[in-house]
Amino acid sequence: MDEFANLAIWENQVGMVASWKQWVSYVSIDYCFLICARHFNLEQGCSRRFAVKKGLCALALTCCLMAGNTSAIAATANGVLTVQATVVAACAVGSGTLVFGTIDPALGTSGPANANVNVTCTQGTPFSIGLSDGSNASGTQRRMKGASQSQFLAYELHRDSAGLQRFGDSVTSQRLTGQTGLGAIANTIAIYASIAAGQSAPADTYSDTVPITVYY
Repeated sequence: MDEFANLAIWENQVGMVASWKQWVSYVSIDYCFLICARHFNLEQGCSRRFAVKKGLCALALTCCLMAGNTSAIAATANGVLTVQATVVAACAVGSGTLVFGTIDPALGTSGPANANVNVTCTQGTPFSIGLSDGSNASGTQRRMKGASQSQFLAYELHRDSAGLQRFGDSVTSQRLTGQTGLGAIANTIAIYASIAAGQSAPADTYSDTVPITVYY
């Protein structure tokens, strides 16, 4: 009687994987793989190199069961995951320092000093920038104050390097307009400054603080 003919007898004794595990101790490795082939018509149900001992025959048969028993996962159910996010317009502005260096108040500055500040806004957000008249202004005249003698030195801030466009805030027309946010990339805003000639001021270090406002 050939091996496959004997399988009818073997298969009557095997109902579940658990019973196979009890039974395999009496069965050769060859029969293990013959049963795999008989049950699932598999040419390569499980590689024999994984069943090097008779004691692993149950593992080989279990592997074959998992490979062949596709009816256990025949049904599926589907759904949809919706993912949402909201981006709102927002802006942030950095700080900067504008340094005139050493000057003669009687002569003023021969050319504009300048500094840059960075403004970061949500991509596509239009914005404008205003500079206040500073902490020591007299009317609309910006002034720096001496550190030790409380004297003042007048100066001005401009939107252009030629010094023709005042950079202010109290008057809307003096703001820097027409800017658009670049997202993660900051907009670099140039600020120009000058000191008018004909002033008298004692030797000292002069400074002022100018708040920056971004409108968006």
